[in-house]
Amino acid sequence: MRGSGANDGRTIFAPTNEALLDAYDGDDSGEIESDEIPSDADEILQYHVLDSVFLAADVPESETDVPTLEGSDVTVVRSGDAVTINPNNEDASVTIPDVEVDNGVIHGIDAVLLP
Repeated sequence: MRGSGANDGRTIFAPTNEALLDAYDGDDSGEIESDEIPSDADEILQYHVLDSVFLAADVPESETDVPTLEGSDVTVVRSGDAVTINPNNEDASVTIPDVEVDNGVIHGIDAVLLP
């Protein structure tokens, strides 16, 4: 997978509010309480971050493993304009692609990725 390089910033796969509530709002209150936050939240957050900038168009059309800051890989694949993360597990779709920020790019996704 072609990226712009580790020194150029990072890529963040950011779950939508709805995805976070689906994953962690165990009592269906519409809020995530402190006791609903998983003990491995740091690892989960790092699993959503790549150490290079990848725009949606950079994602190949064949499944490709990419290392995360957490240490394990996510699998990414593109079909036309549709980008999917971990198609064999969470099957997260990029719903908001290519939000460029000073230190990289953010892609909104519709699921929480789990290492």
